[in-house]
Formats: sequence, C-alpha cells, structure tokens
Amino acid sequence: MNDKLNTLKITIPYSYAKTSVPVNWSDISLAISNSIFDPDAAIEHAVNEVEKRDFVPQSVLELALLSLDDVSIFAISQHLNTLTETVSKQELNQSKTKLLYLLLKWVYDNKEQYCDPLGVVECIYDDFGFPESIVDFVRYMPMQGLDLGSTERNLRRLYSRWKRFLDDQHVFW
Repeated sequence: MNDKLNTLKITIPYSYAKTSVPVNWSDISLAISNSIFDPDAAIEHAVNEVEKRDFVPQSVLELALLSLDDVSIFAISQHLNTLTETVSKQELNQSKTKLLYLLLKWVYDNKEQYCDPLGVVECIYDDFGFPESIVDFVRYMPMQGLDLGSTERNLRRLYSRWKRFLDDQHVFW
C-alpha cells in the first residue's frame, strides 16, 4: 500500500462510499491501494455488481465468491488489476477527484470525531497535490473576501465554503 493520498490513514466504509458516489473498479483499486477502503471493499463491490446486474464478467463473479478469511490481498489485487482494465480512461482520471470528494465528505460528516477538522483538510489538500478546487476552505491559504472581524466568524465561513464544495460535488457526481 502506498498511502500517498492518505497520510492520515482515514478509512471510509464501502457502504458510505457507494451511497455517496457511483463507484467503479478504478475507484476501488485506488482507494484500496491508498488504504482509504479496506480490501474487503473489492469483494463488497463485486457482490453488489452481481446483485444488480444480470451479467457480470467472470472476474467479478470470482471476486464476489471470495472471502477475506481464505484469500490474500494479493489475490484481490490480481482481480482488481483485471477489472480496472475494463474502466474507461475518463473514469480512471476521475477516480482521484472522486476520492478527494469522498475523503472531504467523510471528514465533514464526521467532524466531531476530529479534534481539528480544518487541519485534516490541510493534510488532504497536501496529499492530493494542492487542488485548486478546495483552496477556498484551506485555513492557511490567503483569505478570499474581507476579514469578518473575528476568528470564529472567519472559521464559520471556511466551514460554509467546505459545505458548498460538498454540495456542488454531490450534484456533479
């Protein structure tokens, strides 16, 4: 696991992800390789695919039949490598952006579990190569707009911008 996109080791349950965005094999692979999803997310996704489709590729069926108790991460990775070959280039390019959204959404929805949620945003901003799309709610970046007169009001504005980003992304995905 390389964890380049997840230095804080934030793990998101597959069940949360699949209700937040349409998840594909590229997303699963990238998320597992960065410890954002546990490896069993691949099996859960395969089971989900089998349940909702009349026909699935053999590799999806084989993956759905696996159990983490009797299979290695290597076996899951082999299936994922095969399955990511079927994903379009557009979906491959979107996976990183989708995971950025998922991490930010997870932290926002669970902000009471973090002593410094905006500090987590700063780490995610760094991990993802300083994406321009979230600069408006990165605390150490130059403030967009006038100073609101108090730290508390300025922080509320950052949280409001974070929420607006999540709402916009929700509509996009």
